[in-house]
Amino acid sequence: MQKEPAIELDITQAKNLIARRNLYLELSEIPQFKAFIEGEYFKEEAARLVLFRASPATQTPEKQFEVDKRIDGIGYLKQYFITVVGMGNIADKTLRDSLATQQELMDEESELPELSK
Repeated sequence: MQKEPAIELDITQAKNLIARRNLYLELSEIPQFKAFIEGEYFKEEAARLVLFRASPATQTPEKQFEVDKRIDGIGYLKQYFITVVGMGNIADKTLRDSLATQQELMDEESELPELSK
C-alpha cells in the first residue's frame, strides 16, 4: 500500500518526539537538574538579570540589549522545554492513531484474496 510508508514515518517521528519528551521528564526529576536549571537558572539568574538591567552600570543601549538577550535566552530555554513536553504529548496520540491505522491496513491486506499468477 502507498500509505504504509507515510504511516511508518508518522510512527518513527512520534516515537522520536516521545523519546525527547521522556528524556526531558527524566532529567527534570534529577535533583541536581532541578536545583541548577529550574531553581538557579530559571529563577535566580533571571532575577539577577532583571535587577542588573535596572543598574546604572547597564543604562547604555548596548548593555541593555545584551542583558535583554540573556533574559530572552532564559525564556526561550524554558519555552523549549514546554514545547518538547507538549509535542511529546501530542505524539502519544499520533502514535496510537498511526499504529491503529497500520493494523487496520494490515488486516485489510490479509482479508484480500490472493492474486494468482
